[in-house]
Amino acid sequence: MNDKSVWWFLRRNLYDLKRQHGASVVVYKLLDAETDYTTGKKTISRELHKVRRAIMLPEEVSRQVEQGIAQLSANKFFASQAGSDQGRAVFIFDARDLPVGFRFDLDDFVIVGGEYYQVTEVDEYELDSGWLIKTKQTVGADLRVILDVAAVNTIALSQGTAVVKETP
Repeated sequence: MNDKSVWWFLRRNLYDLKRQHGASVVVYKLLDAETDYTTGKKTISRELHKVRRAIMLPEEVSRQVEQGIAQLSANKFFASQAGSDQGRAVFIFDARDLPVGFRFDLDDFVIVGGEYYQVTEVDEYELDSGWLIKTKQTVGADLRVILDVAAVNTIALSQGTAVVKETP
């Protein structure tokens, strides 16, 4: 396969997965964190990116994906211990849904439906086509998120004339 056919193969599969397992998410990227040592005040700078449809893999599907990757790379069966992945989620992000040059870090987090997921592992796809992000849900986290507030005012306008007579 040449690079172009691999790129189209990835595009088609990402599109199909978005349709099957797509979720609206907000990615918070840590830009800077400063602490004023005289006052003890910590200032955190973050930017947010809304992703209309990121792939949020269900627990059993993510386990199958990891087993498939292990079989392909090691040419052997995947042996795993029994356990629960409760509170963990795997996301796949299409690079086209985030700004050019965007990179995930372990300091970033994802919010889905009001639930906070801290990034624990980042794998980048070939040809900069996307990322596979493993996360851990944090319950009761102090989110201090960026509020996206919009104010809407409506004014009813009507067109008409009024005749005012003055009496002397």
